Amino acid sequence: MFKQFLSFQFVNTGEYPLLILHVEISCGYTQP
Repeated sequence: MFKQFLSFQFVNTGEYPLLILHVEISCGYTQP
């Protein structure tokens, strides 16, 4: 849940979309 929140925040900013991908990959969570 925490990871999702972090990614969501990052998506909200829309400044570092790559960072989100990196975080998702690091967490091992893939979102369509």
